[in-house]
Amino acid sequence: MRAASQNLTQAHFNLAVFYSHGWGVDWNPFEAFKHFLSAANDAMPEALFAVGIFYTENLVVPQDWNEAYRWVERAAKENYEQAKTVLQEL
Repeated sequence: MRAASQNLTQAHFNLAVFYSHGWGVDWNPFEAFKHFLSAANDAMPEALFAVGIFYTENLVVPQDWNEAYRWVERAAKENYEQAKTVLQEL
């Protein structure tokens, strides 16, 4: 958490993973999204993909397939292989 407070991209991503799984912290998808979004705003491909996936659900943010596509497409453009696969399905 201290590293994330220093606005380190990888730290935001890691903390998001912890919150999304409840590993060592209380499960909190809202905090997970916030930290994924922070890392995505730094163009981290894995985070771009994760934010896109949040938009396919209707839990933390309203479901928005166009927004999901936009984020996943950005991850695919960064050569994130999983995003390339999912993009075809969106």
